[in-house]
Amino acid sequence: MKHYVEGNVDEYFFEELDKDNGGSKVAKMIIEDCTVLNLYVGKAINEAHQNPGLPFDLSIRMHLVEQIKDTVMKMGKQVTVKYF
Repeated sequence: MKHYVEGNVDEYFFEELDKDNGGSKVAKMIIEDCTVLNLYVGKAINEAHQNPGLPFDLSIRMHLVEQIKDTVMKMGKQVTVKYF
């Protein structure tokens, strides 16, 4: 989505956007169909997926959410983030 906002779109960009995976589908939906984006972000850590050698930092998740929010807002779309 950052490439889209920056105007760095070419044939490769659209090929990636049309791929059959979750990230591409969500990005395409946000770019083409979304006018208002509501993000509900949990702050819980799933203990079952934790590796003691790789500590999870909740701030990483929050930073990624803020990047998404900022990028989508640059597209002129309304964004609301709720943490719970």
